[in-house]
Amino acid sequence: MYTKRRAKLQMQKPLLGNLELDSNVYSCEVLEYDEVNANILLCLDGREIQSLILDAFYDCRILLEEKEACCTGVIRERYMDQKGYMLRLDIESGFYEINIK
Repeated sequence: MYTKRRAKLQMQKPLLGNLELDSNVYSCEVLEYDEVNANILLCLDGREIQSLILDAFYDCRILLEEKEACCTGVIRERYMDQKGYMLRLDIESGFYEINIK
């Protein structure tokens, strides 16, 4: 459903009180959406993987034709493989859609 779509990832809230909110928006490609286990595998554009922390909630917006599918989640894995810098986002709240046109 969301595979091969572009996505934007932005920190919403750190889980630990001593962490600073990161206002950067990170561009990604959705490689896999696992509806059963409620997670998304993302390939991050660029090399800023160390800026994404595991102890925070992130807003993920997947770009559709005239809408965005949005959810909130926590990064459970981040690693590099032959495809690039990979992130696995566990979805904490289900998807909702917003019109962008």
